[in-house]
Amino acid sequence: MFITAALFAVLWIFDTMFNGLLLEFFAMLLRRPFRGETLSRGGMLGYGALGVLIISSVGVIAAYRTYAAQHSLFTDAKNEADRASMLAQTEAQRKSDLITYLAHDLKTPLASVVA
Repeated sequence: MFITAALFAVLWIFDTMFNGLLLEFFAMLLRRPFRGETLSRGGMLGYGALGVLIISSVGVIAAYRTYAAQHSLFTDAKNEADRASMLAQTEAQRKSDLITYLAHDLKTPLASVVA
C-alpha cells in the first residue's frame, strides 16, 4: 500500500515537472502499441522521464543497500565494543576483589603476631 502510494506520488511529481506530458505518454502507451508511428513530444518526454525514474530508482536502491551494509557493520562493532567494555569492567572488579582479599589475608596473621 505504502509503496503504491509512493510510486504514484513520484509519478505525480515527474508529471508535474513535465507539464502533464508523462500521463499523456502512459495513456499513449496503453491506447496504441507501437505500430511504426513516430513519437510525439509527449512520448519522447515520457521516455526521458521514465529513464530518469528508472535511473533514480536504481540509485536509491544502491544507496539503501550501502546504508544497510554500513548499518550492519556499525551494529556489529557497537555490540563487540559493549561486550569488551563489560569484560573490562568484570576484570577490573576481579582485580579489586583480589587486592582486597590479599590485604585482608595478610593483615589478619600479622595482627596476631604483633599482639
